[in-house]
Amino acid sequence: MKKPTLQLTTRKLAVFNAIMVSISIGCGLIGGEFLARWLQLAQPVYPSSELALNLYYTDPNGLIRLTPTWQGYIGGIWTTISEQGWRDRLFTHVPPANITRIVVLGDSYTMGDGVKLEDAYPKQLESFLLSAGDHVEVMNCGVSATNSLNQLAILQQVITDYHPHLVILGYNINDFDYPSMTKFERQKAAGVDFEILPDQRVRALPHHYTRFQQIKLALRNQSYLYRYFAHTRERWQTPTKQSVNPVEQWMQQGTHLRSFEAVAQMNKVCQEHQTRFFVAILPDLLDVASTVHDFQAYPYLEVHAIIKNAFEREMIDYRDLLPAFSGYDPQVLVVHPLDHHFNQKGNYIIAQAIFETIHALFLKGIPYEGKL
Repeated sequence: MKKPTLQLTTRKLAVFNAIMVSISIGCGLIGGEFLARWLQLAQPVYPSSELALNLYYTDPNGLIRLTPTWQGYIGGIWTTISEQGWRDRLFTHVPPANITRIVVLGDSYTMGDGVKLEDAYPKQLESFLLSAGDHVEVMNCGVSATNSLNQLAILQQVITDYHPHLVILGYNINDFDYPSMTKFERQKAAGVDFEILPDQRVRALPHHYTRFQQIKLALRNQSYLYRYFAHTRERWQTPTKQSVNPVEQWMQQGTHLRSFEAVAQMNKVCQEHQTRFFVAILPDLLDVASTVHDFQAYPYLEVHAIIKNAFEREMIDYRDLLPAFSGYDPQVLVVHPLDHHFNQKGNYIIAQAIFETIHALFLKGIPYEGKL
């Protein structure tokens, strides 16, 4: 009778050990999850059933607009697009009397991905100008994921629809991009299903997942720790992709020259409409490594010099805003360690630098005397 008792005791001990190991693993995972959230090792996931960009267009380097009346999360911030298709309030087609209308063009830096509308630099610029007593209104006409050719098409539409007195282009190195496929085509190729609504909006259709895929998706949506390890694994599995610098690729392919030509064309369009044109060259943080903690180590100084030379040849008014960031750590000016769009402080620096230039040059009538 003693032998069975010994076997039962051994079995209980094995069960006890298994329970203790499970509890330890569970506590470790819970602790790891809290740590991942505290250290912001991954970005939050926000649900969004409709896409901000109207992806149904045929030319990847032509006119791209935001979907009017769209609402959803972009970079973790609830974002609303107006009936006119801008991330801003509604504007009359003719500027009010005695008001200088300023239109700001650009990509996601200008649109303000990851920050509230009032924290995007076009709206902070408007606040600076109004506080200085300037009678102005500033339209944020930035559209995420656009290049210089897309922005040229937007300008040609905006300048006839809204008659601005001054157009500001928020220019950065990402504008060199010259895609061969539309974003809609890339999404379709990735297996994302859409429906085209009667008003040409694009809505993503719900996907039918297997039980395993549902569990995996739930983990991805709910767990920072899971997303961190998934992201790390992705980087390990694609080392060659991580080593390719898109800026170097664009320069080798010569797409930066297309960008310069488009900006020169923007300047001509503005001249034809007797509208002032000004380019703010923004530092590009999207491709700056997280190990860079000083703008003195900014890797694209030579590229900025090439951009400035191109604009000077075309007699384009510009200012390189990089010196305004001197002394700052790039990593404290981003939305998130995994999202290198400018946060509120970064947008503030941009707005202040532009304000210092245009308040004197354009609004007070001081003539342009060369490089800014």
